[in-house]
Amino acid sequence: MKNKFTRRDFNSLALSTVVAHSPMSLGLRGLSRSKEHRDEPKLVHPGMLHSKDDLARMRAGMRARREPILSGFEALRQHPNSQSTYMPRGPVAMIGRNPTVHVDLFDNDCNAAYQCALMWCITGDHAYAKTSIRILNGWAATLKEITGADAVLCASLGGFKLANAAELIRHTGTRWGEAEIQTTADLFRRVFLPILHNFAPFANGKSTSTWQSRRHSSPIQPTAAISTSLRSSFSQH
Repeated sequence: MKNKFTRRDFNSLALSTVVAHSPMSLGLRGLSRSKEHRDEPKLVHPGMLHSKDDLARMRAGMRARREPILSGFEALRQHPNSQSTYMPRGPVAMIGRNPTVHVDLFDNDCNAAYQCALMWCITGDHAYAKTSIRILNGWAATLKEITGADAVLCASLGGFKLANAAELIRHTGTRWGEAEIQTTADLFRRVFLPILHNFAPFANGKSTSTWQSRRHSSPIQPTAAISTSLRSSFSQH
């Protein structure tokens, strides 16, 4: 029996959220409708993997030591990438997959940015927010190019978590500077979206339907997350 929650499991779960047929499709947890305009959805931030209500429920469950929330929180808290003392592995100017170019350090930093942002939201300890911000600012100022035959997968796996980190940090009172927010938005717009938008429809020459499906769908979740982040970079809701 499988007892380890892998990165593939994480992305499969997130992708299921993205393609759901409800009004929360594309992973926009904060999507709601105003009373005046029921036919016009309004995005309420944070609005990706975790809504404001989700975060409140996590905090309340952790403080009340309610299961299974407490056990889940402890697993998150003890992970190496969830530490406020985490030291970034990057940033670097270029990352890539197939051939591999610094992808391990990029993935680790993206994991840490997201996990520390979530730890900040649950615990209120600003040290976690500072760590996440340091990672976001470093990569935003440095990364110029994503390369390789699997560049789409590289941009998808890390980009999704980086965008979720930015969304949490931006909309939970961390005092992240406006100039830094715009630099991060520019990173998504300049480096990530062109790769995700032009993903290979031929699945890099592979013929198996499972392989094609995974490659074809991988850009959906980060594109939705980045689109949400770019909206939030222009206006506060």
